Amino acid sequence: MTNHRTILQVPYEQCSKTAYYLKKHTGIDLSDIPEKYGSSVINAQKTLMEQLTLTVVFDRFPVNRIEENKVIVHDSSCFTGKMAPRILKHAKEVICFVVTLPGFHEVHDSVIDVMENYFLDTWGTVYVEAGEAWFKDYLDTILENSDTRKTPAWNPGQHEFELANQHPLFELLQPEDIGCKLDKHLRMIPFKSTSGIIGIVPKDIPEEEDLIPCDFCPLSPTCPASKSRKE
Repeated sequence: MTNHRTILQVPYEQCSKTAYYLKKHTGIDLSDIPEKYGSSVINAQKTLMEQLTLTVVFDRFPVNRIEENKVIVHDSSCFTGKMAPRILKHAKEVICFVVTLPGFHEVHDSVIDVMENYFLDTWGTVYVEAGEAWFKDYLDTILENSDTRKTPAWNPGQHEFELANQHPLFELLQPEDIGCKLDKHLRMIPFKSTSGIIGIVPKDIPEEEDLIPCDFCPLSPTCPASKSRKE
């Protein structure tokens, strides 16, 4: 795996889970779009794909020390809270990443048609989620012949992994140069962005020891995705 900060442009044609995420968010089957939506769904998707670039930036950092309520990485950056040490308990390294659609707000504001504007917003969410899934598959591929593997991704603000961890993640990764920044409320701009950490652990660590976000979600008992994973 690369040992330095890397920026990737995600090929839209390789985002294999877009239909799944569209149905998840809207109930719409991409192969059978209801007539009442006309061409709005496809037009909005086309606008996004033609005018925006789905981008990932990531880097890997050594885990220097794990304490009760914090994990020190790199030189002195800290991921804090009771969940961080549990997420990275076996990790020797941590990957920080951001997936974003730079310029999304400007393109979104330029779409006048109300229905297309709505679906453009939806497609933004869909492609950021699909981009994160693509990135995880990418990591699996480059780790395949190593003696390490990745752990599940955790996003700041997700299930007691404190939102304040956006600060060290952005300080380490500096995604501002690809058009993604934090506002004073720790929201990512553009809103169609996601960030997270992934531990890199030895392959001989059983996957059963990984901390999985779904297991902490109150919707887990009825969530189809969670049920599918457990089966």
